Amino acid sequence: MQYLGIKSTHNSTSPVLQLLVQRLKSVVNEELVRQIKTTYQFNIATLGQFYLDLKNDHGSCDIGPYPLSSIDVTITLSNPEDLRLLSTTDSNELVQAYLSQRITIDGSLQDAMNLKYVADALRRDNILLFSPTISK
Repeated sequence: MQYLGIKSTHNSTSPVLQLLVQRLKSVVNEELVRQIKTTYQFNIATLGQFYLDLKNDHGSCDIGPYPLSSIDVTITLSNPEDLRLLSTTDSNELVQAYLSQRITIDGSLQDAMNLKYVADALRRDNILLFSPTISK
């Protein structure tokens, strides 16, 4: 199976997760921090975890658990393909994934929906999180 256009591995430092974090880091900035003001922890089955801090300083994103005290929103995905939700600007897709229990959200659903601003930034900068040829 492929995610982000490369084959996944099943360790905590998978190239898939490294590439995802690298691409997210390229759009994290003070503007997103001012707009979103939320910290996120993502737990992804078979891939590991990463965090997205859009609350403090200039923002940050990295592999592993969030190093500071508390997380505002934790998103758990049992299927790594649901990471596609990070690149959608349609908040309804995230809500539908949550309601159908494809993902779990611990924290504010509204704060989770604000990830659409990250998707907007990715789109504005022409950064694709995922290859259009990802196989299912």
